[in-house]
Amino acid sequence: MPSTPPKTLSLAATSLAAFLLLIPAPAQTGAAPAPPVAAPPVVPDPAMAQFRAGVAAFGKGRYDAAATAFRTAIRMRPDFPDAHNALGIVSEIQGKHIQALAEFRETVRLRPDNPDAHYNLGIALDRQGKTAEASSELGQALRLRPAFVQAHYMLGRLLEKQGRRDDAVAEYRAAIKLRPDYAPVHYSLANALDDAGQHDAASGEYKEAIRLDPANADAHNALGNVLDVQGKHPEAAREYGEALRLRPAFALAHYNLGLALDAQGKTTDAVAEYRAALKLSPKLAVARKYLTRDLRKQDSTQTQATRLAARTKAAAQAKQAASAAQVIQQARLAEADRLARAAQALREQRTAQTAQAAQSSRAAARVEGAKRQAGVKAARLTAATPPPRPRATPQAAPSGQATSLMRAGKRLYDQGNVRPAVAAFHRALAADPTDAQAHLRLGVALDDLGQTAAAVREYHAAIRLHPGYAAAYNSLGTSLYLSGSRAEARRAWHKALTLGDPQEARTAAALLRAYP
Repeated sequence: MPSTPPKTLSLAATSLAAFLLLIPAPAQTGAAPAPPVAAPPVVPDPAMAQFRAGVAAFGKGRYDAAATAFRTAIRMRPDFPDAHNALGIVSEIQGKHIQALAEFRETVRLRPDNPDAHYNLGIALDRQGKTAEASSELGQALRLRPAFVQAHYMLGRLLEKQGRRDDAVAEYRAAIKLRPDYAPVHYSLANALDDAGQHDAASGEYKEAIRLDPANADAHNALGNVLDVQGKHPEAAREYGEALRLRPAFALAHYNLGLALDAQGKTTDAVAEYRAALKLSPKLAVARKYLTRDLRKQDSTQTQATRLAARTKAAAQAKQAASAAQVIQQARLAEADRLARAAQALREQRTAQTAQAAQSSRAAARVEGAKRQAGVKAARLTAATPPPRPRATPQAAPSGQATSLMRAGKRLYDQGNVRPAVAAFHRALAADPTDAQAHLRLGVALDDLGQTAAAVREYHAAIRLHPGYAAAYNSLGTSLYLSGSRAEARRAWHKALTLGDPQEARTAAALLRAYP
């Protein structure tokens, strides 16, 4: 069975970790404090102001605005490594990989001792297919920070691409030793072990990845592949089924489930899965191959069954005809015997005839008695008809007032009229308090007005109404971080990573790298 194709290399480097790491902290020494002096006047730093504005825009997912702010900061201060690194991250998110690579190179030139800068450059180089140079940069990041979990993980991915599976496994194990609860590393290690034919060890790692991240459809599918290779077809089918429950449009899982069902002799069910795979991915030639094979098998089985049924029917008809002939012959013999007995009776004496008549009379009496007894025992049964059940009354559809107010608020916010937008969002929620998007937009607008506590309440309201709202978790995490609740902020961003929204997942990953 074909193994699960590797996932696209995630840009874990799209983080703003370097933002905080590169901002200089005040020096601490053991010397006695100097005598009090007058505080020097605060000198405005326009470049830093632009940089911070870019960070704020990035945290809200406004990448164009963030990129503009970072470019402005670089024009004001060309040797600003934080701004170069940040612009590289935003460029990666926007798909401008050449520009991102240039910015990361400049960051490394300005700060060669920063492991995050080398890491980001390594990921960008890999995007351009420069795997060897990318591996070198990740190695430099690990020399500067040996406990860099993400660098161990990504270096393992690059080594695997170069065919250095044993070295890749070593990097995965190093990452797991530093962070045992990192599900993606367990998944990648399982893939490497599976490719090496170590199916038992791979099965254990897939199961651990699933324990840490039960919503990982790829891990369920890959575990199904290992179980199928081991001949555990029912267990494999269950894992494929779980992968499809998590991701119904998973064409490869449909195909793999078809193979597992075929192995159990469930050809009809397997055909349905192959058809589903081809509907989702018409170019999946191997699914078409097995579908054609099973359809031919079904046709052959059906033809054989039709022939068997025809033979059975012919045999039954012949048997029935023979039985009918036998009955006719028996009837003829009985009739001849009856006539012979009648002729003999005519020749018998009258006394015998009289006795026979008396016997017939007694038989008729018995028949008449039986009829009367049957008439006494006859009865008629009646059944009650159950009363019909009442039908439920359908509920009325909501009005469009809330939607109109919501659109008005969004339009005002996009025009920079934040306070009128807040009022419009409040009116929209008064018309429909269950609109999760209105709560989220109201929270963002309140954040812009500096009303962080009120914004947090709105984000929580959006999440209560829509527990899978990744954008609400990202915005909640940003507000919590700015208000000093760093642990809660990271929990919110981690939650956004797991909800299946690719755009918000990239934002969450970036925020987690930005704010450790």
